[in-house]
Amino acid sequence: MQTHDDVQAQIPLPHFDHLKLRDPVNQVELVIVPAETCAVAIRSSDTIRERIRCRVREGILEITLAGNLVQRIQDALTTSLTRETVRLEVSAPGLRSIDVLGWIAVDTRACGAQQPRVIRGGPIGKRTPFPPWN
Repeated sequence: MQTHDDVQAQIPLPHFDHLKLRDPVNQVELVIVPAETCAVAIRSSDTIRERIRCRVREGILEITLAGNLVQRIQDALTTSLTRETVRLEVSAPGLRSIDVLGWIAVDTRACGAQQPRVIRGGPIGKRTPFPPWN
């Protein structure tokens, strides 16, 4: 497992109430911080940071890991020895729910009594047998 705490990107965002995080590859430390403005701070290697996509649609912040075909194949071959640690600090006023899928540790202690609801898992998508028989 690799950690890279020296590289950081700060992304300001429009207002959101819900967070959806999907990263099936990396070990993610998600820290929620109450704040007046919405933003995401990313600590990771340059290669992973460039692949992280953040967008707000209809009050939902979606954080995903993008990648081309070669990157997706490398993702599929990731092991506990090569998995990177990504730290995401999400600041938002009144975050109500967090939906996560992947190796994600969620820290909401800074929210105090106003803890957002954390949902783990979720639909990955319909999988067909390989090879398809029909």
